[in-house]
Amino acid sequence: GRREGPESLAGLRVYEPFLAGSGECMLVLTRKPNQAIVIGDNIRVTVVSVDRDQIRLGIEAPKDITVHRAEVYAEIHRAEGEPRAT
Repeated sequence: GRREGPESLAGLRVYEPFLAGSGECMLVLTRKPNQAIVIGDNIRVTVVSVDRDQIRLGIEAPKDITVHRAEVYAEIHRAEGEPRAT
């Protein structure tokens, strides 16, 4: 389940993981513009800007890592006849 209220972890507001629509756990982090998260050792996601209901993200990743918006990823796999990952 999801617990209300953040816990402090090295200055980050971290929410307890909750189940996403796919049934997988999702970690929810609060970030402000120009703040980032790091995934593994080589992927960095930065909040570039926030404008009303639109958030711009900058993603730094090795060239061998593909990055797509979820709807584009789903369409690529649907076109290839592969099972859709969520």
